[in-house]
Amino acid sequence: MRPREPIADFGSAVARELSFDPRLARRVRAEVEDHLHEALADRADPHGEKRLAEVMCAFGDPQAFARQFLATALLSLARRAPVRFYPTFGREIGFCIKLNAAVALALIGAMATELVLTGVRLFEAELDARALVPFVSLMLEVAVAGGSMSYILIMMSRCSHALRLAP
Repeated sequence: MRPREPIADFGSAVARELSFDPRLARRVRAEVEDHLHEALADRADPHGEKRLAEVMCAFGDPQAFARQFLATALLSLARRAPVRFYPTFGREIGFCIKLNAAVALALIGAMATELVLTGVRLFEAELDARALVPFVSLMLEVAVAGGSMSYILIMMSRCSHALRLAP
């Protein structure tokens, strides 16, 4: 097991809080870790642990630190988001998460039905070129549905992370 590094742990915690915007999370994590290392190097204390504890206390709680980036992150994601986070947005984001979940379930149901029906049709058909058309069509549908599902899951994750950070 690797030894714990408080600076890397703090950077990871901040990145985890900002995971609804991966580009911002990476940028802020690198910047935070760089500032923490610089602050640690600037302290002229022979006792490394005490010096590290002081530097870490100066930055505070990772969630509170990440909350400072919420308004600008949402603004860059939506391009028109207001600077303040109003309580009514929490209900709207919650509704979006539920709507995305319903769409995902409907898509899974449709794909399962299509898979069963095509499987029955292929089982009864002779193996020739005509039998491959529904199979290829089904594989294309599965690929498109898989891409759509991954996008829906990413959006649900980003919405829930943004909602969790809201005051």
